[in-house]
Amino acid sequence: MKISVVIISYERCDLAVQNVKSLVGAYDFEEVLVLDNSSKKSKIGVYSELNQFDNVKVNLSEQNLGVAKGRNYAFSLLSPVDYVLFIDDDAYLDEYTDILDLCNYMHQKDVGVLASNVYNHYSKQKLHHEFPGPRRLLYTNKEFSPTYFIGTAFIFKFNYFKALGGFGDKFFYGMEELDLSIRYREIYGNTIIYHPLFKIYHMVDVRGRQNSFEKWRGMYTSRVFITKKYFIYPAYIITLLAWSVLILLKTKSFKTVLKINKMALIDNTHQEKYSFMRRLKISINELCSGGRFFW
Repeated sequence: MKISVVIISYERCDLAVQNVKSLVGAYDFEEVLVLDNSSKKSKIGVYSELNQFDNVKVNLSEQNLGVAKGRNYAFSLLSPVDYVLFIDDDAYLDEYTDILDLCNYMHQKDVGVLASNVYNHYSKQKLHHEFPGPRRLLYTNKEFSPTYFIGTAFIFKFNYFKALGGFGDKFFYGMEELDLSIRYREIYGNTIIYHPLFKIYHMVDVRGRQNSFEKWRGMYTSRVFITKKYFIYPAYIITLLAWSVLILLKTKSFKTVLKINKMALIDNTHQEKYSFMRRLKISINELCSGGRFFW
């Protein structure tokens, strides 16, 4: 079975190198492709440590493509394989996570996307905000079918990702996996599976690498885009109100809330929308399946 890996990195070259070294020691991947999103020149020298691995390729982008475009571009550089593991530069596999076994499981069960079980690297506790299902299932030891996957780490069937055109180009950071999940389920059904043995540790950076305004603008604009395109109008209004309150609580600034709202609405003025019946079907499916989009 042929499996490749995509890692994109920005200003965390050392973590990307550390991640690659652990991956190539775990399985003989077809390719491990690292896309650097225009990190500072003073940091990229560390990639020379990867020259020892024949199946590792490092591509240095001249601009920051963001998460969605970055992953799409990296994917386009891969040779055809059976499955692709996408993993963040600051995440790594648990020592008992067997990628080959997981991909065999996907093949046997006809699974198109495998969602991971993410833990905090520092506390060793499960990250509830990186869990793709209702809280009641947070500590389950069984597989289940969520409505979407988390972008920290996931395995995608190569042909499915290619057929879908990858992530939407609208997204720079945040919510791109929700958009792809919705488009995926419309074509391939509920074959996104969460697997507890796909265990990942995430070195969560509580400070982040974007300032507060950039972060919230990106997340909010993406959420408005998804709600307006895929869900019925009441969900769109609820999103505007709920996220405005959330941003206000986080930033303590009415000015920031107003500015982000204005920019998000302008960005989504001429956005494509699905038909009402199609959006109604997606909304009902989301609510009935216990997904976390609305809460």
